[in-house]
Amino acid sequence: TRFWITEIARCLGIPVEENSVSIQEINSYLKEKKVRVVLLFDGLEDIFQNASSNESQKIALRTLINLPNDRLSEIRQANLGVIVLLRRDFLRYAIAQNVGQFESLYRSYALSWDVDSFLKLVYWVCIQGRLISADENTVDNLGREALVKELEQLWGEKLGDSQSEARTASWVFAALSDFKGRLQARDIVRLLFHAADKTVNRSKEIKFDKWSKSRFLPPQAIRDALTPCSDQKVNEAKEEYPDFKIWVEKIKSYTKKLILCYMEQIKNITLILRIRK
Repeated sequence: TRFWITEIARCLGIPVEENSVSIQEINSYLKEKKVRVVLLFDGLEDIFQNASSNESQKIALRTLINLPNDRLSEIRQANLGVIVLLRRDFLRYAIAQNVGQFESLYRSYALSWDVDSFLKLVYWVCIQGRLISADENTVDNLGREALVKELEQLWGEKLGDSQSEARTASWVFAALSDFKGRLQARDIVRLLFHAADKTVNRSKEIKFDKWSKSRFLPPQAIRDALTPCSDQKVNEAKEEYPDFKIWVEKIKSYTKKLILCYMEQIKNITLILRIRK
């Protein structure tokens, strides 16, 4: 805790020797300067990459997470605030007990992407690319149905001509989200990038001429964009989750053996069925 308080003091330009300042002194300093400061901690996952197994890293995260309640709560009318952004899995590494209670306490502050925020992000990307006459003055006022309708100019109403084809907006959201309907912003931007790249560089293959009058991104470009998106997501997951990387590397050595084993089992089952028949 003293380490984090000292680092906060240094960040604010307070000349201190190691472990020689308190949170109250920092607050008094800010009051004298007549300023209020909110410190934002982000990117902790890159610094504490071994938090799942390293006890020192767990302690470092735990003390930082608890700093607002343990120290800042002691100050009345504080001029100092702290916001810590941390992935859910790292939170569980840091807090071994009562993690459910902790998550419940801060649930209203959880950052997540739902259908509406997903559609707004795609619309915002269109604004940056000056596509479909997207207007930044309207993005906060458009409802879900209006956004879906506007984005038809980008990727059409459906992924094809047939009435049985899926609606594009719903299909993209379902393809990028997990089983709980959660997704990451970078996956959305990544899919748009790869779909646009394929549209530009493989226009004949994806039959852009057929769709160019009704949309910017043809159905096949959107479908084909999923593979590179998935590959990049797996690579990122290996970097972000060391345990997952170890598991992936380990399973590679077993894959061929497992497939051969399963094939042998299938042969045996087939042989048994033939004999019984």
